[in-house]
Amino acid sequence: MDERLLKQMAVHSFGLMLIVMVTAIIISQNNKAMIYAGDTVVADAETNYEVAAPYSYGDVPEDNTEFLEKLGDKYIVIEKSNFTYDSIEILDLYMDRSFRISLQGLRGANIQDLSMVRVNQGQEFATYPILKIEEQETLDPSLLDTKDPLKGVSYINAEDDPLGTLTDVIIELDDVYVPVLYEDESNIYITLHKPKDIYDKVIVVDAGHGGTDPGTYSRDEQYYEKDINLSILLFLKELLDQEDMKVYYTRTTDKTVYLNPRVYLANDVEADFFVSIHCNSNESTQPSGAEVLYNNNLSDKSLIAEQFAQMCLDEVTNVTGKINRGLVTGEDVVIIEKAKMPIALIEVGFMSNQEELNFLLQETHKKEIANGIYKAILKAYELK
Repeated sequence: MDERLLKQMAVHSFGLMLIVMVTAIIISQNNKAMIYAGDTVVADAETNYEVAAPYSYGDVPEDNTEFLEKLGDKYIVIEKSNFTYDSIEILDLYMDRSFRISLQGLRGANIQDLSMVRVNQGQEFATYPILKIEEQETLDPSLLDTKDPLKGVSYINAEDDPLGTLTDVIIELDDVYVPVLYEDESNIYITLHKPKDIYDKVIVVDAGHGGTDPGTYSRDEQYYEKDINLSILLFLKELLDQEDMKVYYTRTTDKTVYLNPRVYLANDVEADFFVSIHCNSNESTQPSGAEVLYNNNLSDKSLIAEQFAQMCLDEVTNVTGKINRGLVTGEDVVIIEKAKMPIALIEVGFMSNQEELNFLLQETHKKEIANGIYKAILKAYELK
Protein backbone atom coordinates (compact mmCIF):
# COMPACT_ATOMS: atom_id res chain seq x y z
CA MET A 1 0.00 0.00 0.00
CA ASP A 2 1.46 3.37 -1.03
CA GLU A 3 1.90 6.44 1.16
CA ARG A 4 -0.96 8.32 -0.47
CA LEU A 5 -3.45 5.64 0.56
CA LEU A 6 -2.09 5.55 4.07
CA LYS A 7 -2.61 9.29 4.44
CA GLN A 8 -6.20 8.92 3.30
CA MET A 9 -6.88 6.36 6.02
CA ALA A 10 -8.59 8.93 8.24
CA VAL A 11 -11.13 9.93 5.58
CA HIS A 12 -11.82 6.67 3.80
CA SER A 13 -13.92 3.90 5.31
CA PHE A 14 -11.88 1.29 7.03
CA GLY A 15 -13.56 -1.49 5.11
CA LEU A 16 -12.44 -0.07 1.78
CA MET A 17 -8.90 0.36 3.04
CA LEU A 18 -8.82 -3.25 4.21
CA ILE A 19 -10.03 -4.60 0.87
CA VAL A 20 -7.43 -2.56 -1.05
CA MET A 21 -4.70 -3.69 1.33
CA VAL A 22 -5.67 -7.36 1.07
CA THR A 23 -5.79 -7.15 -2.72
CA ALA A 24 -2.23 -5.80 -2.69
CA ILE A 25 -1.15 -8.67 -0.50
CA ILE A 26 -2.73 -11.26 -2.75
CA ILE A 27 -0.89 -10.11 -5.85
CA SER A 28 2.40 -9.96 -4.00
CA GLN A 29 4.71 -12.93 -3.73
CA ASN A 30 4.68 -12.92 0.06
CA ASN A 31 1.12 -13.62 1.07
CA LYS A 32 1.91 -15.56 4.22
CA ALA A 33 0.34 -14.73 7.57
CA MET A 34 0.93 -16.03 11.05
CA ILE A 35 -2.10 -16.99 13.09
CA TYR A 36 -2.18 -17.25 16.84
CA ALA A 37 -5.02 -17.83 19.26
CA GLY A 38 -5.72 -18.41 22.92
CA ASP A 39 -5.92 -22.16 22.86
CA THR A 40 -3.16 -23.75 24.92
CA VAL A 41 -3.04 -22.42 28.47
CA VAL A 42 0.25 -22.32 30.35
CA ALA A 43 1.53 -20.53 33.43
CA ASP A 44 3.58 -17.38 32.94
CA ALA A 45 6.06 -17.39 35.80
CA GLU A 46 6.85 -13.69 35.52
CA THR A 47 3.30 -12.32 35.56
CA ASN A 48 1.63 -15.26 37.30
CA TYR A 49 -1.16 -15.07 34.72
CA GLU A 50 -2.62 -17.91 32.69
CA VAL A 51 -1.56 -17.11 29.17
CA ALA A 52 -2.28 -18.52 25.75
CA ALA A 53 0.43 -19.71 23.39
CA PRO A 54 0.50 -19.79 19.58
CA TYR A 55 -1.32 -22.80 18.20
CA SER A 56 -1.27 -22.77 14.39
CA TYR A 57 -0.06 -21.14 11.22
CA GLY A 58 -1.80 -20.53 7.89
CA ASP A 59 -2.10 -18.46 4.73
CA VAL A 60 -4.00 -15.26 4.17
CA PRO A 61 -7.11 -16.39 2.27
CA GLU A 62 -6.94 -15.59 -1.44
CA ASP A 63 -10.48 -14.25 -1.40
CA ASN A 64 -11.15 -10.82 0.12
CA THR A 65 -14.59 -11.78 1.36
CA GLU A 66 -13.22 -14.84 3.12
CA PHE A 67 -10.58 -12.76 4.86
CA LEU A 68 -13.16 -10.22 6.03
CA GLU A 69 -15.32 -13.07 7.32
CA LYS A 70 -12.37 -14.42 9.29
CA LEU A 71 -11.83 -11.02 10.86
CA GLY A 72 -15.49 -10.97 11.90
CA ASP A 73 -17.43 -7.98 13.20
CA LYS A 74 -14.99 -6.99 15.93
CA TYR A 75 -11.24 -6.64 15.56
CA ILE A 76 -8.19 -4.42 16.08
CA VAL A 77 -5.72 -3.30 13.42
CA ILE A 78 -2.22 -2.00 14.22
CA GLU A 79 -0.44 -0.35 11.31
CA LYS A 80 3.22 -1.39 10.95
CA SER A 81 4.45 1.13 8.37
CA ASN A 82 6.94 2.77 10.77
CA PHE A 83 8.43 -0.18 12.63
CA THR A 84 9.67 -3.73 12.25
CA TYR A 85 10.31 -6.56 14.70
CA ASP A 86 11.71 -10.06 14.80
CA SER A 87 8.76 -11.94 16.27
CA ILE A 88 5.36 -11.43 17.86
CA GLU A 89 3.17 -13.41 20.22
CA ILE A 90 -0.13 -12.80 21.96
CA LEU A 91 -0.81 -13.81 25.56
CA ASP A 92 -4.43 -14.24 26.62
CA LEU A 93 -4.92 -12.72 30.11
CA TYR A 94 -8.57 -13.66 30.25
CA MET A 95 -8.95 -13.32 34.02
CA ASP A 96 -8.23 -9.60 33.54
CA ARG A 97 -10.31 -9.28 30.34
CA SER A 98 -7.16 -8.33 28.45
CA PHE A 99 -4.36 -9.69 26.34
CA ARG A 100 -0.70 -8.89 25.98
CA ILE A 101 1.16 -8.43 22.69
CA SER A 102 4.89 -9.08 22.92
CA LEU A 103 7.14 -7.75 20.16
CA GLN A 104 10.74 -8.93 20.19
CA GLY A 105 13.45 -7.02 18.36
CA LEU A 106 11.30 -3.90 17.87
CA ARG A 107 12.92 -1.33 15.59
CA GLY A 108 11.65 2.02 14.35
CA ALA A 109 8.84 4.05 15.85
CA ASN A 110 8.01 4.01 19.51
CA ILE A 111 5.26 1.51 20.21
CA GLN A 112 3.21 4.22 21.97
CA ASP A 113 2.92 6.13 18.68
CA LEU A 114 1.40 3.31 16.68
CA SER A 115 -2.00 3.59 15.07
CA MET A 116 -4.47 1.20 16.71
CA VAL A 117 -7.89 1.16 15.03
CA ARG A 118 -10.75 -0.81 16.55
CA VAL A 119 -13.69 -1.94 14.42
CA ASN A 120 -16.99 -3.09 15.86
CA GLN A 121 -20.02 -3.82 13.68
CA GLY A 122 -18.55 -1.62 10.95
CA GLN A 123 -17.96 1.34 13.27
CA GLU A 124 -14.38 2.55 13.71
CA PHE A 125 -12.72 3.76 16.90
CA ALA A 126 -9.30 5.35 16.63
CA THR A 127 -9.31 8.38 18.90
CA TYR A 128 -7.93 8.79 22.42
CA PRO A 129 -8.53 9.10 25.26
CA ILE A 130 -10.72 6.02 25.34
CA LEU A 131 -14.09 6.57 26.94
CA LYS A 132 -14.90 4.36 29.88
CA ILE A 133 -17.47 1.70 29.05
CA GLU A 134 -20.09 3.27 31.31
CA GLU A 135 -19.53 6.63 29.60
CA GLN A 136 -20.03 5.05 26.20
CA GLU A 137 -23.30 3.52 27.33
CA THR A 138 -24.71 6.88 28.44
CA LEU A 139 -24.16 8.41 25.03
CA ASP A 140 -26.82 6.53 23.09
CA PRO A 141 -28.55 3.29 24.14
CA SER A 142 -28.76 2.27 20.48
CA LEU A 143 -24.96 2.09 20.34
CA LEU A 144 -24.53 -0.52 23.09
CA ASP A 145 -23.72 -3.25 20.58
CA THR A 146 -21.27 -1.06 18.67
CA LYS A 147 -19.28 0.45 21.51
CA ASP A 148 -15.50 0.57 21.51
CA PRO A 149 -14.33 -2.84 22.78
CA LEU A 150 -11.12 -1.25 24.06
CA LYS A 151 -11.07 -0.07 27.67
CA GLY A 152 -7.42 0.89 27.88
CA VAL A 153 -3.88 0.38 26.64
CA SER A 154 -0.64 0.22 28.60
CA TYR A 155 2.94 -0.34 27.49
CA ILE A 156 5.83 -2.25 29.03
CA ASN A 157 9.45 -1.96 27.93
CA ALA A 158 11.97 -4.48 29.17
CA GLU A 159 13.88 -2.77 32.01
CA ASP A 160 16.89 -4.99 31.54
CA ASP A 161 17.16 -4.20 27.82
CA PRO A 162 18.41 -0.63 27.15
CA LEU A 163 18.03 -1.17 23.40
CA GLY A 164 14.32 -1.76 23.78
CA THR A 165 14.29 -5.03 21.87
CA LEU A 166 11.24 -6.29 23.71
CA THR A 167 8.12 -4.16 24.01
CA ASP A 168 4.76 -5.36 25.29
CA VAL A 169 1.35 -3.82 24.79
CA ILE A 170 -1.43 -4.74 27.22
CA ILE A 171 -4.87 -4.21 25.71
CA GLU A 172 -7.79 -4.09 28.16
CA LEU A 173 -11.15 -5.13 26.73
CA ASP A 174 -14.81 -4.89 27.62
CA ASP A 175 -15.33 -8.66 27.65
CA VAL A 176 -13.59 -12.02 27.39
CA TYR A 177 -12.59 -12.81 23.82
CA VAL A 178 -10.50 -15.40 22.05
CA PRO A 179 -7.87 -13.22 20.34
CA VAL A 180 -6.74 -14.50 16.95
CA LEU A 181 -3.72 -12.76 15.46
CA TYR A 182 -3.06 -12.33 11.73
CA GLU A 183 0.04 -10.61 10.42
CA ASP A 184 0.98 -9.37 6.96
CA GLU A 185 3.48 -6.87 5.59
CA SER A 186 1.29 -3.84 6.38
CA ASN A 187 -0.68 -4.56 9.54
CA ILE A 188 -1.24 -6.67 12.60
CA TYR A 189 -4.85 -7.83 12.93
CA ILE A 190 -6.35 -9.12 16.18
CA THR A 191 -9.84 -10.53 15.87
CA LEU A 192 -12.07 -10.55 18.94
CA HIS A 193 -14.29 -13.60 18.90
CA LYS A 194 -16.52 -14.78 21.72
CA PRO A 195 -15.46 -18.28 22.84
CA LYS A 196 -18.78 -19.81 21.82
CA ASP A 197 -18.31 -18.49 18.28
CA ILE A 198 -15.21 -20.67 17.95
CA TYR A 199 -15.56 -23.60 20.32
CA ASP A 200 -18.44 -26.07 20.62
CA LYS A 201 -17.44 -26.97 24.17
CA VAL A 202 -16.44 -24.37 26.77
CA ILE A 203 -15.85 -25.15 30.43
CA VAL A 204 -14.37 -23.34 33.44
CA VAL A 205 -12.34 -25.23 36.04
CA ASP A 206 -11.56 -23.57 39.34
CA ALA A 207 -9.07 -24.47 42.07
CA GLY A 208 -10.70 -23.05 45.18
CA HIS A 209 -8.92 -20.41 47.30
CA GLY A 210 -5.27 -19.54 46.55
CA GLY A 211 -2.68 -16.90 47.36
CA THR A 212 -3.56 -15.02 50.52
CA ASP A 213 -6.67 -17.19 50.96
CA PRO A 214 -5.47 -20.63 52.15
CA GLY A 215 -8.93 -22.13 52.61
CA THR A 216 -9.11 -24.74 55.33
CA TYR A 217 -6.00 -26.45 56.65
CA SER A 218 -4.72 -29.43 58.61
CA ARG A 219 -4.91 -29.32 62.39
CA ASP A 220 -1.17 -28.75 62.66
CA GLU A 221 -1.50 -25.97 60.00
CA GLN A 222 1.17 -27.67 57.93
CA TYR A 223 -1.03 -28.32 54.90
CA TYR A 224 -3.44 -25.94 53.19
CA GLU A 225 -6.52 -26.60 51.13
CA LYS A 226 -5.43 -24.20 48.37
CA ASP A 227 -2.43 -26.41 47.58
CA ILE A 228 -4.39 -29.66 47.38
CA ASN A 229 -7.05 -27.99 45.21
CA LEU A 230 -4.41 -26.67 42.81
CA SER A 231 -2.58 -29.97 42.61
CA ILE A 232 -5.78 -31.78 41.61
CA LEU A 233 -6.57 -29.09 39.04
CA LEU A 234 -3.15 -29.42 37.42
CA PHE A 235 -3.59 -33.18 37.07
CA LEU A 236 -7.06 -32.57 35.64
CA LYS A 237 -5.60 -29.99 33.26
CA GLU A 238 -3.28 -32.61 31.77
CA LEU A 239 -6.34 -34.66 30.85
CA LEU A 240 -8.64 -31.88 29.66
CA ASP A 241 -6.03 -30.19 27.50
CA GLN A 242 -6.01 -33.29 25.30
CA GLU A 243 -9.74 -32.93 24.58
CA ASP A 244 -11.44 -30.96 21.85
CA MET A 245 -12.79 -28.27 24.15
CA LYS A 246 -11.87 -24.82 25.40
CA VAL A 247 -11.01 -24.92 29.10
CA TYR A 248 -10.57 -21.75 31.16
CA TYR A 249 -8.70 -22.17 34.45
CA THR A 250 -9.27 -19.53 37.11
CA ARG A 251 -5.74 -20.13 38.37
CA THR A 252 -2.87 -22.48 37.60
CA THR A 253 -0.51 -21.05 40.22
CA ASP A 254 -0.76 -20.11 43.87
CA LYS A 255 -2.29 -16.67 43.43
CA THR A 256 -5.18 -14.78 44.96
CA VAL A 257 -8.38 -14.85 42.93
CA TYR A 258 -11.53 -13.37 44.44
CA LEU A 259 -14.88 -15.11 44.21
CA ASN A 260 -16.70 -12.80 41.82
CA PRO A 261 -14.03 -12.89 39.08
CA ARG A 262 -14.25 -16.69 39.09
CA VAL A 263 -17.97 -16.83 38.44
CA TYR A 264 -17.95 -13.77 36.19
CA LEU A 265 -15.45 -15.57 33.97
CA ALA A 266 -17.75 -18.58 33.70
CA ASN A 267 -20.73 -16.37 32.87
CA ASP A 268 -18.85 -14.18 30.39
CA VAL A 269 -17.52 -17.10 28.35
CA GLU A 270 -20.96 -18.76 28.49
CA ALA A 271 -19.44 -21.94 29.86
CA ASP A 272 -21.38 -25.17 29.51
CA PHE A 273 -20.21 -26.35 32.93
CA PHE A 274 -18.31 -24.91 35.89
CA VAL A 275 -16.22 -27.15 38.16
CA SER A 276 -14.78 -25.86 41.43
CA ILE A 277 -12.41 -28.09 43.42
CA HIS A 278 -12.35 -27.85 47.23
CA CYS A 279 -11.52 -29.74 50.43
CA ASN A 280 -13.84 -29.98 53.42
CA SER A 281 -13.33 -29.55 57.16
CA ASN A 282 -15.21 -30.04 60.40
CA GLU A 283 -14.66 -29.29 64.09
CA SER A 284 -14.89 -33.02 64.67
CA THR A 285 -12.20 -35.35 63.35
CA GLN A 286 -14.77 -38.01 62.45
CA PRO A 287 -16.55 -36.82 59.26
CA SER A 288 -15.08 -38.09 56.00
CA GLY A 289 -16.05 -38.56 52.38
CA ALA A 290 -16.94 -36.45 49.37
CA GLU A 291 -19.94 -34.27 48.65
CA VAL A 292 -20.90 -31.92 45.84
CA LEU A 293 -22.68 -28.58 46.07
CA TYR A 294 -24.68 -27.51 43.04
CA ASN A 295 -27.19 -24.93 41.83
CA ASN A 296 -30.89 -25.72 41.49
CA ASN A 297 -32.00 -22.20 40.49
CA LEU A 298 -31.42 -22.46 36.74
CA SER A 299 -35.04 -23.13 35.69
CA ASP A 300 -34.62 -25.08 32.44
CA LYS A 301 -31.07 -26.22 33.36
CA SER A 302 -31.69 -27.28 36.96
CA LEU A 303 -32.12 -30.93 36.07
CA ILE A 304 -28.88 -30.96 34.10
CA ALA A 305 -27.16 -29.18 37.00
CA GLU A 306 -28.24 -31.88 39.43
CA GLN A 307 -27.26 -34.65 37.02
CA PHE A 308 -23.86 -33.05 36.46
CA ALA A 309 -23.27 -32.76 40.20
CA GLN A 310 -24.29 -36.38 40.71
CA MET A 311 -21.90 -37.51 37.98
CA CYS A 312 -19.03 -35.66 39.63
CA LEU A 313 -19.84 -37.15 43.01
CA ASP A 314 -20.24 -40.68 41.70
CA GLU A 315 -17.06 -40.64 39.64
CA VAL A 316 -14.93 -39.18 42.43
CA THR A 317 -16.18 -41.66 45.04
CA ASN A 318 -15.88 -44.53 42.56
CA VAL A 319 -12.17 -43.92 41.98
CA THR A 320 -11.33 -43.12 45.61
CA GLY A 321 -13.59 -45.59 47.39
CA LYS A 322 -14.49 -42.85 49.88
CA ILE A 323 -17.90 -42.26 51.46
CA ASN A 324 -20.51 -40.67 49.19
CA ARG A 325 -22.06 -37.92 51.33
CA GLY A 326 -24.56 -36.89 48.67
CA LEU A 327 -25.53 -33.63 46.99
CA VAL A 328 -26.07 -30.29 48.69
CA THR A 329 -27.78 -27.24 47.20
CA GLY A 330 -25.48 -24.26 47.57
CA GLU A 331 -27.63 -21.16 47.23
CA ASP A 332 -25.59 -19.39 49.92
CA VAL A 333 -22.28 -19.88 48.10
CA VAL A 334 -21.38 -16.88 45.92
CA ILE A 335 -20.10 -18.73 42.86
CA ILE A 336 -23.05 -21.14 42.97
CA GLU A 337 -25.67 -18.45 43.46
CA LYS A 338 -24.35 -16.32 40.58
CA ALA A 339 -23.45 -19.05 38.10
CA LYS A 340 -25.63 -19.13 34.99
CA MET A 341 -24.65 -22.67 34.08
CA PRO A 342 -24.53 -26.02 35.91
CA ILE A 343 -21.83 -25.85 38.56
CA ALA A 344 -20.37 -28.63 40.67
CA LEU A 345 -18.42 -27.50 43.73
CA ILE A 346 -16.67 -30.73 44.68
CA GLU A 347 -15.60 -31.21 48.29
CA VAL A 348 -13.18 -34.07 47.67
CA GLY A 349 -12.53 -34.95 51.30
CA PHE A 350 -12.01 -33.75 54.89
CA MET A 351 -8.68 -32.29 55.91
CA SER A 352 -9.86 -32.42 59.51
CA ASN A 353 -9.88 -36.22 59.32
CA GLN A 354 -6.27 -37.39 59.62
CA GLU A 355 -6.80 -40.58 57.64
CA GLU A 356 -8.48 -38.71 54.81
CA LEU A 357 -5.85 -35.95 54.93
CA ASN A 358 -3.13 -38.57 54.47
CA PHE A 359 -5.11 -39.88 51.51
CA LEU A 360 -5.45 -36.42 49.92
CA LEU A 361 -1.74 -35.71 50.27
CA GLN A 362 -0.78 -38.69 48.11
CA GLU A 363 -0.07 -37.78 44.49
CA THR A 364 -1.59 -41.04 43.26
CA HIS A 365 -4.88 -40.28 44.97
CA LYS A 366 -4.99 -36.70 43.71
CA LYS A 367 -4.56 -38.09 40.20
CA GLU A 368 -7.44 -40.49 40.87
CA ILE A 369 -9.68 -37.62 41.93
CA ALA A 370 -8.70 -35.64 38.84
CA ASN A 371 -9.47 -38.65 36.67
CA GLY A 372 -12.88 -39.00 38.30
CA ILE A 373 -13.73 -35.35 37.60
CA TYR A 374 -12.46 -35.78 34.04
CA LYS A 375 -14.76 -38.76 33.44
CA ALA A 376 -17.71 -36.81 34.87
CA ILE A 377 -17.08 -33.89 32.52
CA LEU A 378 -16.99 -36.19 29.47
CA LYS A 379 -20.22 -37.85 30.58
CA ALA A 380 -21.85 -34.48 31.20
CA TYR A 381 -21.32 -33.47 27.58
CA GLU A 382 -23.35 -36.49 26.57
CA LEU A 383 -26.33 -34.76 28.24
CA LYS A 384 -26.11 -31.77 25.92
